[in-house]
Amino acid sequence: MSKTISLVIGLAVTALFLWLAFRGVDFADLGSQLAKADYRTLPLYLLALVAFFVLKAYRWTLLLKTFGKYSIPQVMPALMIGFMGNNILPAHLGEFMRVFVFARDYKKSYTAILSNLILERIFDVVTILAVLIIGLMFVPELFAVTEIRIGAILVCIAAAGILAVTGIFVIWTERFIAFTRWIFSKLRFLPTTLESKVTHLMQEAQLGLKTLHDPWLTIQIAAVSIVHWMVMTAMFFLSLWSFGIEVTIPTALLLMSVTALGVIIPAAPGFFGTIQLAFLLVLTPILHLNEQPALKSAVVGASIYYHLAQYIPVTLIGLYYLHKVGLSLTKVASEIDHVQHETLDSDPDPAVLSN
Repeated sequence: MSKTISLVIGLAVTALFLWLAFRGVDFADLGSQLAKADYRTLPLYLLALVAFFVLKAYRWTLLLKTFGKYSIPQVMPALMIGFMGNNILPAHLGEFMRVFVFARDYKKSYTAILSNLILERIFDVVTILAVLIIGLMFVPELFAVTEIRIGAILVCIAAAGILAVTGIFVIWTERFIAFTRWIFSKLRFLPTTLESKVTHLMQEAQLGLKTLHDPWLTIQIAAVSIVHWMVMTAMFFLSLWSFGIEVTIPTALLLMSVTALGVIIPAAPGFFGTIQLAFLLVLTPILHLNEQPALKSAVVGASIYYHLAQYIPVTLIGLYYLHKVGLSLTKVASEIDHVQHETLDSDPDPAVLSN
């Protein structure tokens, strides 16, 4: 899919989500809620934001142990550049920026680092889904909604399938690749070059997934994943409290998990509309927002506060790091395109595979 099509789809999704989130909201009341909110929580919020990214960086150092020993300051520039990219560029391009910057700075395989990032996302999805299920169990107002219950089950089934395929690939890599070659041998209408490219990418990806071979390391990564998402949950608490909204811990966990899953959906840069809609989807049936317009405005205000309080500092820090490593948005986007085409067109590199 071209970048233009991705951007158009993202803008359409964002427009839809913004309309759904703000329909029926009294903007005068929303302005009043924003004006009278208690922003003394901002220092605590920013402290939690720092803790969140430090934990995320530390977890990345654990995930990267198959490539070498890296410190938090070493991985932080690429990490923040990636999040900044997601804030201002379409199609989650920030993820590829993060991979490109780290692979370039430390002379690593782009595909291997990308597969390592995919592994990070798997840990995130597993943690978030576990939190989602726990939250639903303790919030009967949502669990009783058939659509939400079925949706949660379907998402869990899909995640279980991804985990199963990943596990099979990690444990029986050679057999998995051999099976892939066998499938290509039966599909004779496909070009033989495609088989070599696919198996080459799988061989390089193997290095990025080697972390799972170490049980203790896997446990550490899972533990850090849980803690860092709990820190994010605290940020939701602070945002709601600033607008005089008190919720239970299970509700805050649900809000965090639904929002985290929501930003996976392709949308315009910055996730505007997505976050606001997630707040309303979770809190409307719990707080009966349709019957309380003022409270609905307060929830939308809390979602804006939560969003901008991290969007602005994360974007500025990411831009600072981008300048520090000698790159610009245009240059890094061009370099990513070049690297991706080069990766697909290249033949297996024994030096990379033995790294």
